[in-house]
Amino acid sequence: MTPHAPTPLQRVSTTPRRDRAKVLIVEDDSDCSQGWSVWLRHRGFAVSAAMDGTSGLEAIETWGPDVVVLDIRLPGMDGLEVLHEAQARGFRVPIVVASAELSAQTKHQARVLGAEAVLAKPLSFEHLASAIETALG
Repeated sequence: MTPHAPTPLQRVSTTPRRDRAKVLIVEDDSDCSQGWSVWLRHRGFAVSAAMDGTSGLEAIETWGPDVVVLDIRLPGMDGLEVLHEAQARGFRVPIVVASAELSAQTKHQARVLGAEAVLAKPLSFEHLASAIETALG
C-alpha cells in the first residue's frame, strides 16, 4: 500500500495562519515582555517588542504587525492613547489589551477604542495565545 497525500482537512489542522504571524508586544515590564516573547516565538510567531506607547505606535506603522498585545500603563503615551491614535491614523491591526490596570471604565474605554480583547494580568501563556489566535481570525 502506498502512502497518499494528506487531505486538505489535515493541512488545516497545522494552523498555518499562526505560523510566522507578527506579534508586537507593547509592554514596559521587561520580564513580562521577554517571557511572552520567548513563549510566543516557541509557538511559531514572529515577535517584536516596544517599551512605551510612542515606540509601540511607531512599530505598528513601520513593522506592520498582524496583532498587537498592549499594556495600558505605559510611560509617555499610555495604552488608551495608543488605541485612540491607532484608530485615528486608520491602522487596521487587531489589538489585545493585557494589563493589570483594568477598572470597569478602562475596560469599556479599551473596547470603545477598538480593542479585540481585554485581558487582566497576570494571565497564563495559553490565555494570551488564545486571545491572539482569536484576534488573528
